[in-house]
Amino acid sequence: MSIHFRAFWTGSGAAFGWLALAGLFFSFANGHWIIALFAWLAPLAMLRFTRSSSKPVPAFVLCWLVLFVARAVNWFGLLPLPVPVFLLSIGVGTIILTIPYWVDRMASRRIRRFSSTLIFPLSCVAVTYLYYLAEQTTWGSIAYSQTDNLALLQLASVTGIWGMVFLVSWFASVANWCLERRWQWSQIGKGLAIYTAILMAVIVFGEARLLLPATSGKTVRVAAIIPADIIPLFSHEDWASWQQIATRHKITLQERSRLQNLVQPTYDDLFARTRREAQAGARIVFWPEGSLVAFSDVQQQELIQRSRELARSENIYLGVSLALAPEDTSRKMENKIILVAPDGEIVQQYFKTHLVPVVEEPFTVPGSGMATAVVSPYGKLGIVICYDMDDPRLLRSAGKAHVDLLFAPSGDWQQIANIHGRMAITRAVEEGFSLVRPANHGFTLAADSRGRILGWMDFFSTDDRVMIVNLPTSCVHTVYARIGDLFAWLCIVALAAVLASAFLTGSTKKG
Repeated sequence: MSIHFRAFWTGSGAAFGWLALAGLFFSFANGHWIIALFAWLAPLAMLRFTRSSSKPVPAFVLCWLVLFVARAVNWFGLLPLPVPVFLLSIGVGTIILTIPYWVDRMASRRIRRFSSTLIFPLSCVAVTYLYYLAEQTTWGSIAYSQTDNLALLQLASVTGIWGMVFLVSWFASVANWCLERRWQWSQIGKGLAIYTAILMAVIVFGEARLLLPATSGKTVRVAAIIPADIIPLFSHEDWASWQQIATRHKITLQERSRLQNLVQPTYDDLFARTRREAQAGARIVFWPEGSLVAFSDVQQQELIQRSRELARSENIYLGVSLALAPEDTSRKMENKIILVAPDGEIVQQYFKTHLVPVVEEPFTVPGSGMATAVVSPYGKLGIVICYDMDDPRLLRSAGKAHVDLLFAPSGDWQQIANIHGRMAITRAVEEGFSLVRPANHGFTLAADSRGRILGWMDFFSTDDRVMIVNLPTSCVHTVYARIGDLFAWLCIVALAAVLASAFLTGSTKKG
C-alpha cells in the first residue's frame, strides 16, 4: 500500500496533485476571496505541474482549464459583463496567464543554472505589463493581493506593482528549483541565499519607509459624504426610464420630470449634510461619483450654482460629482467632477477617462487622461474618477505634478468593493500622495502615501455615510513617479536576453 502511494506522489499522480492544489490556491488568491499566502503558493503548485508533466501540450490544456475555472469562479459577478462576454474575457485572460508557464517549461530545461529561476518571473511581468498597455487596466494583478503587507507594498514606490509581481512569481520559481534538487544544500544554498537576501532587503526597505516620517505633519480636515441610496426608491417604471437615459434611448419630458422629483430630496439631504460637516470643521468636502444627475443643461447649471453658493457660504473646497444626461440625445452623457473653491469659483472640471465597458464607454464623453494639480492652502489637489485609478500611467501625471491630496470619487458595487479599494491604495504608494476615495455602493477610504488606512467606511453597514479624516497635506516624491515603468521594461529586455541565451547558444550549464 505504501509503495503504491509513494509511486503515485512521485509519478504522474504527483503532477495531478499539484494541479489540484493550484486550482485550490488560485481560487482564493484574488477577486472575491483573497488569502495573501495563496497568491505565493498558487504559481508554485502550477509550476510543479507544468514542469513535471511528461506531455507538454495536454499539460498546458489542463493548466488553462484549471486557471479558467478558478478565475471564472473567483471573478464572477465582479465585472459588469453579460455571461458570454465574461467567459470570453476570462478565457482570453487565462491564455495570457498561461504563457509564462509555457515559456518557463520550454526555456528552463535549456538553462540549468540558478538564473533559470528568472524565466518565470520575467515572463509574468512581461506578459502582464504588455497586456496592461493594450487594455489600459491592471485588473487581476497578483500585486493587489498583497496590499495588507505594508512592508512589501512599499516596493511599489520604486517599481510600481511590477516589482511585486516579480518577487511573488520569483518565489514560486525558486521554491520549485529547490524542490527539483530535493533541497540539497550543496546545490541550492547559493541561489536560495540570493533570493532570501533580496526578499529581506525589500522587507527591510519597506519597514524603514514605514518608520520614517511621511509628511511635514500638517493635516486638513476632509469629509467624504455619500448621498442616500436612491435605488430602493425606484419603481420598475422609474428604473426603466433611468436605464433608457444610460443607454441613450429617448425618454419623455414627463419621465425626466418624474425622475428629477424623485431624486430631489436626496440632493437636498446631501447639501444639508455638507453644510453640517463644513460647520463642524471640514475644509474640503467631496462627494462620490454620480452624486448629482442633471436631466437638462438648465438643471445642471442650477445644481452647479447651488454648489458654488454652498462652497462660498461655508468657505470650503467642494468636489461636486455630476452626471449630465442631456435632452439632446445626439449628445453623449457627461461624468465629471467640478471642484469649487471657497470663493465660489470653479477651479477645475475633470471628466472621467476610463469608462466602464458596455455601461459607459459607448455613451459617455471621455476625459483627457491627465490628473492636473490645483494649488490650495492645503497643498496641491488632484482629481480622478473611479476606474481611472486602475491605470498607473494616468496616475503618474499626478505624481509628476507633485499632487499632495488626490480625490478619487467612485461608484462601485458590493462585489468589487474590496479589490477596487486595494487598487486605489496601491496608487497612493506608487505616486506618494494622500488619498480620499468617496465611494457610492462600496468602501469609502482615506490613506496616506505609505498605504496606511486613515479612514474607512462601508456603504452597506451604515446609514449616515459620512467619513471624516485629518489628511496629511504634503506629498512624498517617489522613485516610481520619476522613472515610471522602467522596471517592467527592464524585465522585458532581460527576458529577451535570457531566451536568446537559452535558444541561440543552447546553454545547458549546471549550477
